[in-house]
Amino acid sequence: MMEELAVRRRGSITDERGKEIKLIYCLAISRIKLEGLAAETYGVSVIADGGDMIESKTVHDVAGNITEAEKLVDLLWEGGATPVTLADIVDDYIEN
Repeated sequence: MMEELAVRRRGSITDERGKEIKLIYCLAISRIKLEGLAAETYGVSVIADGGDMIESKTVHDVAGNITEAEKLVDLLWEGGATPVTLADIVDDYIEN
């Protein structure tokens, strides 16, 4: 299996100390081959760069097509999701 992160959106938030944290929202594209057939599955990833520390989180296989995955990336960006909140937001998205 091969995985690729494709940057789709960028944003930033300010932490409780007033420090800016840059956020990068990506599609996580997994390519698999099974018995000669190729397929792609889509997940999402958030990377937080605070300058002195970088944190990231990826949730795999949340969408069967790229359009749905890009919609989720847009929602994450609009809501200012972070690596810490990513899994809960994706869970809520899938349940609704």
